[in-house]
Amino acid sequence: MIDFRIEPLDAQIRALTGQFSLTRQVIERAARRVVKKAADDVRRAARRRLSAEWSVPRRLVEARLRAYLKDDLHRKLWLGLNALAARRLGAIRKVRGGVRAGQYFFEGAFVSKRGGVYRRVSRNEIEIVRLDIEEPGEQAFREAVQEAEEKFMRHMEHELRYELGKAQGRIR
Repeated sequence: MIDFRIEPLDAQIRALTGQFSLTRQVIERAARRVVKKAADDVRRAARRRLSAEWSVPRRLVEARLRAYLKDDLHRKLWLGLNALAARRLGAIRKVRGGVRAGQYFFEGAFVSKRGGVYRRVSRNEIEIVRLDIEEPGEQAFREAVQEAEEKFMRHMEHELRYELGKAQGRIR
């Protein structure tokens, strides 16, 4: 599990207040939009990177990626990194020596009548075959977060120029 919080710093808001000569209320309104954009950027980039890196459908990544609204200026993103069951990776085919699920091959695995993919551990014990995603998932998520942090101030400037245009009557 990875948590990431998106929140503008008070120092950044104060600096931008002086630079654009706007009220704090107007700057906070722009900051709310920027925080939402940043959270959406992270979700989009993480979903794209993770599905490409794991070679799994995007819907699997989307199910493990959650965004929470703390309040207007704070968002929390969460990514679940528990292992993926092999049956969710794509089409399951029995092949010589094991099972192929999507692009992955699991040696010594078999398909049950109920559709699950299992591997025998001992004479009386079987386990569900899973794909571990923790390390590549964490790295891809952190890269997406870093990318969004770099865009944050650019989005903030854009929104402040928009607010300035509204204040001057150029934009409705």
